[in-house]
Parts: sequence; C-alpha cells; structure tokens
Amino acid sequence: MIEFKLNAVEEERAEKFYKKCKRKTKGQDVRMSYHFYPTGIGNGVRVRSETLGVEEDITDLSCW
Repeated sequence: MIEFKLNAVEEERAEKFYKKCKRKTKGQDVRMSYHFYPTGIGNGVRVRSETLGVEEDITDLSCW
C-alpha cells in the first residue's frame, strides 16, 4: 500500500483553505478531498472543496 502524508507547511495551507471555504459556505459542512500526484522530483498535493467545486495547490516546493 502506498501512503502519502502532508508535511507541516501543507497541513497549514490545507487548514487555511478549509477555513476560507467554511466562510464562503457560511458555516455549513465542507467536504474536502486531497489529490496527490507524483512528479519527477517530488509529490504534489491539491486540496479540493467538493462542496464549492474549487481547488488549490498546497504543495510545499521547498522540500523538493
């Protein structure tokens, strides 16, 4: 089984994105999904609000 983990920077960015989406939905539940994609030099991470249909790249490029 393959396991992907967020580092501290990515966790912080994901939390900020979640809070931004929560404000836009006026406090309603926000469904989030995480998408990991391998590149030649590291793994990229996108977080998506399924509720709002928007996504943001939260990849920490400093660890590549």
